[in-house]
Order: sequence, then structure tokens, then C-alpha cells
Amino acid sequence: MDLLRRLDDLLAKAREAELRGDARLALSTLDAAEPPVRAFGTWHFARGALLFKTGEIEAAVQPLRQAAARLPEVAEAHANLAAALAERVRRQRAATGSRPTDADTVAGEARMLVEAEAAARRACVLRPGMPQPHVSLSDVLETAGRFEDALAVLDRLLESTPGYAPALSARATVLAQLGRREETRRPLDDRGQTGPAKEAMAETERAGGGERP
Repeated sequence: MDLLRRLDDLLAKAREAELRGDARLALSTLDAAEPPVRAFGTWHFARGALLFKTGEIEAAVQPLRQAAARLPEVAEAHANLAAALAERVRRQRAATGSRPTDADTVAGEARMLVEAEAAARRACVLRPGMPQPHVSLSDVLETAGRFEDALAVLDRLLESTPGYAPALSARATVLAQLGRREETRRPLDDRGQTGPAKEAMAETERAGGGERP
């Protein structure tokens, strides 16, 4: 129990530093943890999530892998790992200005995307009513070039969580990749999808001066 209290105290201090805007202090606080504390999945999760937030993607991946392995039932650990892996792939592409062509790099990228998809899907299974893992899954699929699959994930999410801003933003990005940018400007129906239902209601309201029975 004493060890758990030390972990809680350490996480609280790191969180306080982060809330004050001092990410470096928060990270150094976590890094000062004694070895027994570092055995906890929550320590790895806190450290990986902080590195991800500060843009240190390469450094974030391994602690997030450790967190997902040690916290197999925590959806957020898997969702954060998926997001970090997808971002790592995008940054590698940005560094070269294109998708890789040499066999080793292509294979490495494919492995990361498979791992990312598995992590995102695990998060979705663990917390089906939590929207963020589904956005993470769509992000992974988009990064893999599977735009129709990504769009299907987002459309299903918007059916259950209408108006969820991250999903709407991600959907607009995917539609642009598919060359269907005009759909992002259409009204959303009651399920959060583009479609004729909302357009018909808007037309009826315009004709009737906006009155409803």
C-alpha cells in the first residue's frame, strides 16, 4: 500500500506541474520515480501520454506499449498507443516527403500500422460507448490509406454520438482525401451524417418562416 501511495503522490505532483504548463518539470518528476514505482502500468501511461502531448512521439511509443501491456483492460492506454504509432508513421513520411519505397521501411511501417489498428480496436471493444477510441481507429485507417474504412468508422460513431466535434473534423479530412470535399459542406441529419433529411427539414422551416407545431 505504501508503494501505491508513493505512486499516487508522484502522479499528482506531475499532474500539478503539467497543469501549470511546465511539461518539463512534470516529466522530470516522473523520471525521478524509484524502480518499484516504475513497474506500474499507470507510471508508463502517464509518462507516455506526457511525451505524446509534448510532441516527443518516438520517445512516447515505448512507454505507451508498456502501459498497454500492463493495463490490458484500460481503453485509454490502447487508444493512446494507437494514436502515437499513427503519428510516428506520419512523421516518418513527412521527413522523407513521401511514402516509403524501400522494402525494409515499407515493412516497418506496415507493422506499426497493424499494431496501431489492433490497439485501437482493442480500445473500442473495451469502451464501445467512448468516442475517442473510434476516432483513433479512423485515424489509423486513414494513415494506412483505407479511407472508406475510416469513413465507415466515423459514420457509425456519429450515429451514436451526433455532433461529436473530433469525429466531424476527422470525417471532413477523410472526405477530402476521397475527393468528396463538397459533402463536408452539406447539413448533417439527425444521426450526425450528411444526408437529405436535414436538408428537407431546413427547406420546410424556410418555407414556413421557421415555425414548428
